[in-house]
Amino acid sequence: MAAITRLFSISTERKTRRPKTHCEHHRDGVQTTGPEGRPVVGAYVPQCEDNGQYLPLQCHGSTGHCWCVDDRGQERAGTRTPPGRPSVDCDRPGETPPPSLSLCDCDSLSPSHSHRVHTEAVL
Repeated sequence: MAAITRLFSISTERKTRRPKTHCEHHRDGVQTTGPEGRPVVGAYVPQCEDNGQYLPLQCHGSTGHCWCVDDRGQERAGTRTPPGRPSVDCDRPGETPPPSLSLCDCDSLSPSHSHRVHTEAVL
């Protein structure tokens, strides 16, 4: 009985398995292009959704750059962001998220604000 159940399970699995999508072929091709079938270090590997489509936001693991792609995986113009910057909302790519203020942005503060900070530090 166990053999029949296993056989049924395998045949059902084959019927429900879908062909690979463009994204999955792209991803699998990159992951096996290096020596011994391993990914090339630093290569961009596309990220696919569970249904096999490209995730709208793609990021390069080595460089930290992120960008939006269309249904074919092609980069959408004007959506690439450098490392450390907030990623573009791929549903609204024309809207740029505000940059976050960090300690190294002190030069961009108004003169009165930076003077007050300097004075408080001296006192």
